[in-house]
Amino acid sequence: MRGLQRTRKLHMIREYLLSEEGRRWHTVVYADALDVIAGTGSEQALRETLRRLGAGDGGQLVASAEPACWLGEACSVSAVRTMRRLRPEHFGTPHAPFPCSGQYAGGRSAVLRYVEWAIGALEKPAASTPIRAALGDPALDDQGLLIAYWLSHPLGTVANPNPNPNPNPNPNPNP
Repeated sequence: MRGLQRTRKLHMIREYLLSEEGRRWHTVVYADALDVIAGTGSEQALRETLRRLGAGDGGQLVASAEPACWLGEACSVSAVRTMRRLRPEHFGTPHAPFPCSGQYAGGRSAVLRYVEWAIGALEKPAASTPIRAALGDPALDDQGLLIAYWLSHPLGTVANPNPNPNPNPNPNPNP
């Protein structure tokens, strides 16, 4: 993908958040394509969960997480080493997940900060976005951009790992 194709979703989100209607929102929850946000269905419960994670009205961007690393292509060993060096506290646990661009949420200002950073990172030469060079300058897609943002804004993004420690969704070992 090139140019606007790579940033189309980001441009659409930015355009909406800057619109008169978009400025009325305090909390933004984004789910990509076929992703869903599981929960109670209650807006109040979702807002409380986001507040607990630090994504209140003026807070951080919170992203879903997954075990796979993707930066527009599968992460290289070198890129994963760079991530481990830049975020040792996150990778201190075995099987630490990677931020996933399929779902993210936060206060309107936190989402807008991320979207504007991501569009700028793609529109500028890689050298002006040092994290891209540190990752080996892959052809970043929305997933890679979120990971790059997380690495370069450690206080601005929280990867929210799956709270279920059992990776087997079927609790019955003999189905």
